[in-house]
Amino acid sequence: MEEILKLFDDYISFILDEKGNFISINNFDLEVEGSPFIQIFEGEEKKKAAKLFLDALKNGKAGAVLKIRKENVDMVLSFKIVKYQNLFYGIAKEIRRERPSFITDFLGNVIEADEKWKSMEGKNIYDLVEEKEKLSDILSDVIEKGEYEGKIIINERKARVKIKATDCLEFFIEEDFYTILEKILRSRDVDEIVNLAVNALEAIGISYSINLMGREKGMEIEEAISFPILRKGENVGSLAISEADEEKIHQINFLLIAISHALESLEDVSKIINDFAFYKISKEGKILYANTKFEELTGYRAGDIEGKNVDEFAERREEFFENMKEGKIENFVSKWKGKNREFIALEQAWTLNGEILVLIKDITSEKEKEKDAEFYNSILRHDIYNKNEIALGYIGLMEKTNLTKKQKELLKKVKDVLKEAGELIKNVRKAEEIRKAKKEL
Repeated sequence: MEEILKLFDDYISFILDEKGNFISINNFDLEVEGSPFIQIFEGEEKKKAAKLFLDALKNGKAGAVLKIRKENVDMVLSFKIVKYQNLFYGIAKEIRRERPSFITDFLGNVIEADEKWKSMEGKNIYDLVEEKEKLSDILSDVIEKGEYEGKIIINERKARVKIKATDCLEFFIEEDFYTILEKILRSRDVDEIVNLAVNALEAIGISYSINLMGREKGMEIEEAISFPILRKGENVGSLAISEADEEKIHQINFLLIAISHALESLEDVSKIINDFAFYKISKEGKILYANTKFEELTGYRAGDIEGKNVDEFAERREEFFENMKEGKIENFVSKWKGKNREFIALEQAWTLNGEILVLIKDITSEKEKEKDAEFYNSILRHDIYNKNEIALGYIGLMEKTNLTKKQKELLKKVKDVLKEAGELIKNVRKAEEIRKAKKEL
C-alpha cells in the first residue's frame, strides 16, 4: 500500500495508525508525524475530520471534503481513507483555494481586499451595508463564536458571506446561488455556462464532476449520484455529485433546468428564456425575491412586492402550502393578479435552505385554447348527434313506404351505423369528462 500511495504525485498521501495519528505523510509541508489527524484542521473542520476517521474505522473506508487553513487561505481538499490491516491509508486532492474577499479589523475598517473588492480598501464596512443593526449582531456573534455564515447585501451586491474571526475579521463573499442561475440563463457561451455551473455547485457546497459538450470540470467521485444534462431532449452531458440531502438535490435539479434552458437559447439569442421567471417566498408566504422575468410577467417591480404576502397576488395559496409539505410541487395551476392584468400560471416549487423557490410560467393562452377546443368539441358532438337523429327520422319515414327486401336490408345497415355513431359520440363525451376529472385531480 505504501508503494501505491507514492504513485499519487498530485495528491497528499498519508498513513494513520489505529488511533488516528500520522505515521507518515507525503506532499505536505508541515511536520505532523506522530500528531493526531484532526490537528491539521481548525474549528468546525476538526469535527468533520473526526467523523471522517470514525466512518473509516467503522465501515472500512470513508470520504469527505475538508478545509485546511494556511495563513489567510483555506485549501479545500477531497479526502479518501481506506482501512487495511489495522492501518488507515489516505489521499487528499486539492479542489480549490478560498481567499478572503476582504479583511477588516474588529471595528469594521477594511484593511485589505482582493481585486473584486478593491474599492472597499480604506472604508468601513458599516458604510457599505443596508442593515447596520443586523451587521452589528453578526459581528458580535463572530467575535464570540469565531464564525458566521449567511446572507447580507454589501456595496449593493446580494451575496452569501462567511466571516471568520482570527486576529482580524475575514470576509469570504460568495455570489448568491440564485444570482448565478440568472447569469446562466443570460449566458451565450458554453464555456461560460460550464464555469457558472461550477460556481453554482461550489455555492451549494458539494463535490462534483461535470461534463458538458466536451468541457470537463471537477473531480472523480466514487458512488456518485448522476444526472443527465439535456438540450431539447437530447443528452449533451452529465453531472455527477457526491451524496447529498434533499434540499441540495432540489438545488441541483434547479441548476440543471437553468443549464438546459440556457443551452436551448444558444441558437436564438433573442429567445433567452422569455417564459422563465422565478420568485422566492418564506414558509409563511412572504415574497423574499423576484427576478427580472417575474417583473416582466406580473408588471410589478421586485422592490414593490418583496416583503408582501404572495396570497395578495395569487389564488389557491392554502392548497399550495399544503402541497409544499411534500418538499416540492411539480405542476400547480392558479390565477394570478398582475399589475395590469390577470393571468393563469403554472408553477413548480422546491423547498431550499428553509425557503420556497418557485418557477412560474404564463399559460393563459394555452388554457384559452383548451377552453375553445372543449367548446368546439362539445358543439361538434352536439351537431353530429342531431344530424344523426334527423337521418334516423328520414329512415323511419322511408321504412313506411313500399320497399323491396333488398332495400329494407340496406336501410337497416345504414340505421345500425348511425346508432353506432351516436354511441361513439357518447363515449367521446365520457372520455372527455374523465380526462377533465383526472386533470383536476
